[in-house]
Amino acid sequence: FPSHDSTRASPDITDDTRTGFGRMVLGKKLNEAIDLELGAFFSEAGRIAYSGARVTSSEKISAEGLDFSLRHHIFSSSFFLRGGIHYSRLHRSGTAIESVLRFSDSQTQSGTGFLTGFGYEHTIMSSANDFLSIEYKHYDRIGGDRKADARVIALGYRRQF
Repeated sequence: FPSHDSTRASPDITDDTRTGFGRMVLGKKLNEAIDLELGAFFSEAGRIAYSGARVTSSEKISAEGLDFSLRHHIFSSSFFLRGGIHYSRLHRSGTAIESVLRFSDSQTQSGTGFLTGFGYEHTIMSSANDFLSIEYKHYDRIGGDRKADARVIALGYRRQF
């Protein structure tokens, strides 16, 4: 895609990388301090747009994948640390238009990376089986791309059976 406008006018670049992120989880409590989780995650498309005097272009980026992680409750409290790995796919599609010419391309790449995070969860409704949580997660190398990271702040509900 064009990196500059041939008329040398200042381009307008908009970047919307704040997107929705979802994750579904199956977990197993190994002991009082450690939980094992298998998750499936996805993101909405982030958008990057460029417009100059003669050229406009746009790119959409989305991701999906599976992760495997351990949650370690610190000192048997409600605070926890997370560490694990993920396998993910990164989808990119873009279009560039100059005068009457239109160029389109799409790419999907896949690969592995690490997952780290920390959070807090608390029981709700006087039930030992229902939890609300807030968590920060960092997925590095989405789709195996060393420049594609995801930083996620998540609010969640968990029911333990």
